[in-house]
Amino acid sequence: MKKYALLIFSFLILSCSGACLKMASMQEFLSLAYIAYFGLTVLVMAVYAVLWQKVLEDIPLNIAYLCKSSTVGISLLYAYLLFGEQITTQNIIGCVMIIAGIMVLSYKKGQEA
Repeated sequence: MKKYALLIFSFLILSCSGACLKMASMQEFLSLAYIAYFGLTVLVMAVYAVLWQKVLEDIPLNIAYLCKSSTVGISLLYAYLLFGEQITTQNIIGCVMIIAGIMVLSYKKGQEA
């Protein structure tokens, strides 16, 4: 269970990079805030790279990479909570389809083992 918690945590970190980039895009080009958000993005991605390597020690790449698409749902939550963006029915349907795809493919991988 600990290895999957680390996987989910790494995806939370990965999706933070998108939020940092969105914040950078809201700043004046090459301003101090713009550079700071890009620097934060690089830092977040460095932390994610280390976590991803730790995840791959315990979880096969094909399973871990399959679950990586769940970051779409996390990014949708960030968009709503941090930026006040609207969540549409199409967004929800898309997230449900991604989760269903992960479940189906994970189930098939379990059947092969």
